[in-house]
Amino acid sequence: MKLDLRCMPQGSLPYTDTELSARMLEKLFEDTLYLPNFPLVDKNETILHRTLDKIPALKKKSNKYVLSSDQQELKKKLCVLDQAFNNTELTSKFLTDSFFTEKFRQILLRRKPKNVVISLVGPFTVSQLLKKEDDIEFFADKLYRKFLIQLICVKSIAYANLIKQLSNNSKVIVMLEEAELKNFGTVKRENDDIDLDVAVSLYSKIIDKLHSEDIIVGIQSFGKCDWNIAIDAGVDIISFDAYNNPNNLNIFSSKVNEFLSMGGYINWGFIPVKSEEMIKNLKIDDLYNRLIKTFEGLINEGVVAKLVYNNSVVSVLGDMDKLPIMFAEKALILSTQIAKKIPNLR
Repeated sequence: MKLDLRCMPQGSLPYTDTELSARMLEKLFEDTLYLPNFPLVDKNETILHRTLDKIPALKKKSNKYVLSSDQQELKKKLCVLDQAFNNTELTSKFLTDSFFTEKFRQILLRRKPKNVVISLVGPFTVSQLLKKEDDIEFFADKLYRKFLIQLICVKSIAYANLIKQLSNNSKVIVMLEEAELKNFGTVKRENDDIDLDVAVSLYSKIIDKLHSEDIIVGIQSFGKCDWNIAIDAGVDIISFDAYNNPNNLNIFSSKVNEFLSMGGYINWGFIPVKSEEMIKNLKIDDLYNRLIKTFEGLINEGVVAKLVYNNSVVSVLGDMDKLPIMFAEKALILSTQIAKKIPNLR
């Protein structure tokens, strides 16, 4: 896999106007398009809603998604999901309309971008956020694990099919955001731990299915987590907090070296967007030098320098919808500027 991409666009935006947001995206990310969320327009403009909306057997109660524990009802409704999983032409019914959907379609048709990024909530985080009417952990039950696999795949393929219809040569990248992956290992069955093999198997089934549909898959976790899970599952991109936790990958250096040598990529979440005060004080040279030092830290642990430099992508470090527009734009501009400064090593 070869990515023609140095800057990964991501994060919710503070705009309430589609024209302004579209102009900004097309200016900054010339060859790449992504589908942002706009929470200031609608409270349902979140990637959790994008991930779970229209999934059968799920009900929304008090802003929380609940899965029925009635096994007969559950299995009946999940047949619909199963059919779409096995016949991807049926996935379009699971697409979620949003504030930016029509503009997204127009840009796809007009620009035919090289890359299109779609963010969804990953299966482990979904398993921790969903509520059920019984006490069975999602990861501890085969039916629930199958449900997690199929809902992520069906949603991913639905968006990929839409993109391919409008821009056939675009590479589709699905980023699975896993805010809760840092807590893996605390989830237990009645008698034993839900071990590494269970998590790797769940991700590998999702990744294999999406690869069969020509979809590139990334896993993003901005908390410290065990990256062996994602790498062993066959993921294409790992995305981590390289600003606050720059050494997170160093303890997996041999595994990371193997991952990169097989064509994997690292997205370095490096532009902090926690507050406007923090963004106000950011300078391109300081950020770039800090990023290179972070690269060198991984290289000093034995990862080949050429792989680190050539297989790296950068991005902002989270959502920007709570920021004034000028600071959100500064963060995005910095991410593109830093990306252009990273050299390719021969």
